Amino acid sequence: MFLLLRWTEQKKRLAEKHKQFAEQQIKQLEQEKQLIATQAVLDVKTQERSRLARDLHDGLGSMLTGVKLNLESVKNKTVIEQCDAEYFSNSMKHSGASHILVEIVAGSDKLFLTVQDDGCGFDYSEESKGMGLSNIRTRVTAYNGILNVDSKSGVGTEISVELTIDN
Repeated sequence: MFLLLRWTEQKKRLAEKHKQFAEQQIKQLEQEKQLIATQAVLDVKTQERSRLARDLHDGLGSMLTGVKLNLESVKNKTVIEQCDAEYFSNSMKHSGASHILVEIVAGSDKLFLTVQDDGCGFDYSEESKGMGLSNIRTRVTAYNGILNVDSKSGVGTEISVELTIDN
């Protein structure tokens, strides 16, 4: 009888230890789940901030530049004076160009954009530290477009974009 009582108590203690162990594991898994969820939220916030920075850098800056420049003068191929061009873009800021040609041609199903400058040029095969070309590349890819960059040191740069227009 004594052995049976002792065996039953040991069995109860062992069951209690297993229960405590299982509860600890459940708590640990819940904490890990919470950490993963928190990390996911932080990752999404970081991605959103990065996207917002790109949009502000490219979108807002370009939009304000476009607003400042008279669309009619571009339509009529008027030369933009240096004082107006200083508002203009990364091309002016980074290339040291004295001339920049921007050409936009719209066909029935394609849109072609070409920007040429006579600036210092750069090596396109090297990873750029700035966001400008990276953002252009990302946006052209998002619209299933074609991007070509031709740049030679001391000669200048030509960037061409071809986009398909969906009706």
